[in-house]
Amino acid sequence: NLLKLNGSVFERLAFTLAEVLITLGIIGVVAALTLPGLIQKYQEQAAISNLKKAYSMLSQAYRRAIEEYGPVSDWCTDSEKQTLECSYKSYDILGRYIKGDLVQGKYNYGVYKRRDGSIFTQFGEKNPNAHYSQPTIPFGLHNGMYVWISMNSSPLGCCTDTQDTTRNRWGCECGKLLVDLNGSESKPNIDGVDLFGFKIFTDGISPQGTRYDNYWYPYTFEDQCAGNQITSSGRGMCTAWVLENNNLDYLRCPKELGWTKAPSCSK
Repeated sequence: NLLKLNGSVFERLAFTLAEVLITLGIIGVVAALTLPGLIQKYQEQAAISNLKKAYSMLSQAYRRAIEEYGPVSDWCTDSEKQTLECSYKSYDILGRYIKGDLVQGKYNYGVYKRRDGSIFTQFGEKNPNAHYSQPTIPFGLHNGMYVWISMNSSPLGCCTDTQDTTRNRWGCECGKLLVDLNGSESKPNIDGVDLFGFKIFTDGISPQGTRYDNYWYPYTFEDQCAGNQITSSGRGMCTAWVLENNNLDYLRCPKELGWTKAPSCSK
């Protein structure tokens, strides 16, 4: 009788095949619903961390360069600023303080896209040989990042510093840097996801899309990153937002965010 009783208890404690399958099915559904969000959150945190590293590395290199070689406005002659020669010179000077190699050859290292999905003409395969008012050269870093450098070709450029909060931030910068956090051959190659931008000023480097860059419509965070009016040359405007607010929430709720709106969202 005892054995019989024990057997009946064990029978009651056991799971049937149907119960096991139902449980596994529920686990699978929950995983399918939660894993994509967790993966995306991890990827976003990795992008934030890598962007901060890139900002620190480029800022330190630039400060060391101007300490040794003098003002960036003196790195090139006026005639050199109109050609690739100035970008090559600037790369050569910055490269002394960054572990990286110049990427020789073509401009279209992969297909780059704006926030609305349209292709970057500067890097896109549709127009790799276009003329640019600010000649650009790419170089790859030993940590896998790509950086594109372009110096201001205007003789009136390079006339303000990072602390300037006026409209001089547009047109008076010394140059620009675009950073691909994981290299051009790694996806997604999308502005504001793995591609970010910085401006070069007389005293340092500043992320693009700050609250003080709202003077020139439509080159603002709200327009170029949140997507109110995306233009062909408005890339890199998500950078300041990510560094200041530590999120990429514009990928989920762009209309709710802005320098005078919410700094994040719960979606």
